[in-house]
Amino acid sequence: MNTPFHKLRSLAATAAMVAGFGLITAATAAAASAGEPPMLSVGSAFVDAGGGPGSFSSVRASEAMFGQRTVQHEFVRLRRAYGARNLNRFVNIYDFAVNDAWQRAGQDNVGFPPPASLAGKTLALALVKAGTSGHDTFSFGRMLGTALTPRVAHQVTRDITARFGAAAEARFSKMADAEFVDFARTLGNRNLRSAARGTSS
Repeated sequence: MNTPFHKLRSLAATAAMVAGFGLITAATAAAASAGEPPMLSVGSAFVDAGGGPGSFSSVRASEAMFGQRTVQHEFVRLRRAYGARNLNRFVNIYDFAVNDAWQRAGQDNVGFPPPASLAGKTLALALVKAGTSGHDTFSFGRMLGTALTPRVAHQVTRDITARFGAAAEARFSKMADAEFVDFARTLGNRNLRSAARGTSS
């Protein structure tokens, strides 16, 4: 899509992300059943930070929120834990997820407002809040379901599984949760835990 982000009326935004990707987790489903409204302006700002719909880059979005050095350090940690091949696959799936969510939201006629006036750490904190349950447990899928819609998050999970396989989807979920928890620590949140791993370590 070449239409400028702020001129689009319907955004199909992630991905995340973002249950992790078992994206429609119990937490995301609970938020939907409780009638919690999506934070659509935050979702718009997230996509915008990554380069806009259709060209979203998870690396670009992360660097915009947390800084290049922090992202590089996290990639070193993830590479050591999961290997270079899985790290590359993680980035590919992350980018695919958000761009796919953009399309899915458009198909669902989700009307997004212009991006919220959020950037950098302020946007990061909003996304962490969107993905955190009342028990300080973060889920990338819950984040996507809150910042976009639970239906879009669920559709994206299915699309990831169809394209990359169930094992890759599960690994992505685990890595996405872990990455955001690690990033949240740099913002001073030391109590957050990963939903996929069950711990913050």
